[in-house]
Amino acid sequence: MRHFLFIFILFVILCCRAYASRTCHNSDSVSVSEEYVCMIPSVKDRNGDSVRACRIDEIAARRLESEKRFCRFKPTQLIAPVLLVGASVTGLVVSPVKEMNRNIDDYFRKPQYPRIYADDFAQYVPLVSVYGLNLSGVRGRHNYLENTIIIATSYAAMGALVNAVKYTVRERRPDGSARNSFPSGHTATAFMGAEILRMEYRDVSPWIGIGGYVLASGIGLCRVYNHRHWVTDVLAGAGIGILSAKIGYWMFPVWQRLFFSGRKAKKDSYVNCSPYYNGEQLGASFSMMF
Repeated sequence: MRHFLFIFILFVILCCRAYASRTCHNSDSVSVSEEYVCMIPSVKDRNGDSVRACRIDEIAARRLESEKRFCRFKPTQLIAPVLLVGASVTGLVVSPVKEMNRNIDDYFRKPQYPRIYADDFAQYVPLVSVYGLNLSGVRGRHNYLENTIIIATSYAAMGALVNAVKYTVRERRPDGSARNSFPSGHTATAFMGAEILRMEYRDVSPWIGIGGYVLASGIGLCRVYNHRHWVTDVLAGAGIGILSAKIGYWMFPVWQRLFFSGRKAKKDSYVNCSPYYNGEQLGASFSMMF
């Protein structure tokens, strides 16, 4: 079972990478034109103003407006988190749902399968994939610095929400080890990463986001299988994770306006690392544009 999970995770990521490689030129077509404009020599118009500087300012304004539209709050974005968290609350107060939780936990106890430890680190795979795809040449919507800001904001929101609820509700874990079962922090981390992965690469390939959500769902299943959480804990973690990712994007224009509003538009940084083997020699090539 443990080896199967590793193979499945690798298969999902490789499928997403292979599919995205065929479509990544669509996302590059927009940024290339802007980078080309930034390389045009400065030319003076009749009034003595720099045509190149005006063009760069125009690109910066257009990009900022596009970012506002992309990160704008929409009430429909709350539908999935509210439904997931709302459904999970029934596990705390509705007796038939509590009984369902116990029955599912008993089902996984009977075969006495060994514990799966992959969920302890696989929860971070969707987040790492945001950087990994960029490193492999599949460019998302934001660069490394912007992704770091979004992920840090999302992670802070997720940590605050999860721990506030955990130590307020104090639900006992199925294995009886502690009273901090509701919601699942591992699942929240995985679904937060899956939503960020979907948002960053939805214009490149929808399969990247689908792969992230499949992996996040597997993490939630592992938490139930390992008797660390009830099913409703996993649902709550999924809802909080998605909501936290949304918060990261809602807040990003604020950080952009506060800390980066004075910066001139410039071409995005680009890092690429590729292994090679020619039959006799093995090595890797590394390139960086900034």
